[in-house]
Amino acid sequence: MTIQDLENLERSVESFSFVKLLEDYSRECPDRMRSLHNYLAFSDYAKKIIPSDFLIDATMGILELLQRELFPAAPSEPFDRKSA
Repeated sequence: MTIQDLENLERSVESFSFVKLLEDYSRECPDRMRSLHNYLAFSDYAKKIIPSDFLIDATMGILELLQRELFPAAPSEPFDRKSA
């Protein structure tokens, strides 16, 4: 399990049990030839993943920086992800 997987699960475990996830993964992938990341992406858990607030904020910071650097004459309004 990577740090990225843990960060992606930060808010998601509010809607399902982390222990249940690991039990399901262990049962469906006993040989561990399929990564937890791929299991999450291609199982019923994919619909239950909620983006991490930290990752959203970090992404928004990068987008705002890119907007300022690429479009310096544009209004300095921050990028609104809800209207995008």
